[in-house]
Amino acid sequence: MFFETFKWKDDQFYFNFKDEKVILKSEGYTTSSARDNGIESVKKNGVNKDRYESDENNFNLKSSNGQVVATSSIFSSPEEVEIAMEKVMTNVANAPVKERD
Repeated sequence: MFFETFKWKDDQFYFNFKDEKVILKSEGYTTSSARDNGIESVKKNGVNKDRYESDENNFNLKSSNGQVVATSSIFSSPEEVEIAMEKVMTNVANAPVKERD
């Protein structure tokens, strides 16, 4: 699992946390350094189960101040949501960062 970084057509900087599919998506950031800070926040908060807020089909990861730092993809069941959150909690802290080609 890894973070994929990229600049989109809207000139905003984004990241995804993914394996073969995108699990988490960021908001758009105006600078790459702000995006990199967002990645660090996901790494820090992603290991803490209390930072997740979920419903039947997706979840948000929040920082200690309650701000959403990443939003999941849409999943087909609550069980898939739980599996995805566990994947993040287990792998996020040491995940490498790769620039999209």
